[in-house]
Amino acid sequence: MIITICVCIATAAFTALAIAMILSMRSIVRQVSGIAHQTEMLRQQSAELLGELRRVLTDAEEAVTSTGKQMKVFIHSASQLGEAFSRTAGAVNELSGAVTRTAADRVKKTANKYGPHIDEALNWAEAGLTVWHWWQKKCSAASKSAALSGQDEGHDKYERSESS
Repeated sequence: MIITICVCIATAAFTALAIAMILSMRSIVRQVSGIAHQTEMLRQQSAELLGELRRVLTDAEEAVTSTGKQMKVFIHSASQLGEAFSRTAGAVNELSGAVTRTAADRVKKTANKYGPHIDEALNWAEAGLTVWHWWQKKCSAASKSAALSGQDEGHDKYERSESS
């Protein structure tokens, strides 16, 4: 009886451990997914801003060409600004790639670091569940045989009854 209780407690502990590890891995994956999503949004916004800036600069360049030589200095400055934005967008793109790679590396490292532990915990949980099912089956069979033999449920056949 005590061994059965210990087995049940061990099974519950291993199951809880496995569930906790799975939930923490899911949380890590969700966080990494969120970072990757934010990085992708930042890259898209940068690309959109760069495209809009190029269109504005093209329009401005056409207007300046029609106004003459005085505006060429402005165009040059705007062009340099566009190049600066382009370099900034490139840097943001590189940064987003680095963040994505770092996040992927962290997920891989975490999986490599905790993967064997999770596998072992799941194997223990599976073994505990198998023992639990076996025990339930045996208890059910013992209850049925005790009922058929006329004994009270939960009493050992060698246990004395109070009427004796």
